[in-house]
Amino acid sequence: MTDLVEAPPKKERKKIEKEIPQDIQIRLPLDPNSVAAIVVPLNPSLPVVTELDISNCPTFSTQEVASVFFQRSAAWFRWIDRRGLLDRDSLGRTVKVMRLNDPTNGMKRYSLADIEMTARILHQNGMISSSKLTIALQLVHLIAIGYGVIPVK
Repeated sequence: MTDLVEAPPKKERKKIEKEIPQDIQIRLPLDPNSVAAIVVPLNPSLPVVTELDISNCPTFSTQEVASVFFQRSAAWFRWIDRRGLLDRDSLGRTVKVMRLNDPTNGMKRYSLADIEMTARILHQNGMISSSKLTIALQLVHLIAIGYGVIPVK
């Protein structure tokens, strides 16, 4: 006669913790007060970075500007640019975008100030909504904070 072997007990499922594990909290400290100091409501009629020194900030390609700041394709952005809609703002200021290698035919690189002015021009021409303008300005603002151009209070 063989002895009956008892089956191992079924493992009880652990309840999934709703809290963030301590090791993740240490790696990603998200203090609500510091987040509130960074993500602030912006007045779309006031400049974000156009009057600041942004020389240490990155520049962005046409593809990056279109997809990241305006959630559109580079083809859409280039089509608007070719129509001359991005040349001047409502105050008549010329937008002079930097070009790599060749000053007339080189790849365009947009600074944060260029992106801010471009967002305002696109909104003034009815090419983007007020919410898209706000998103673009918030992104410009957050990147400027990240590079130390705008201090966090």
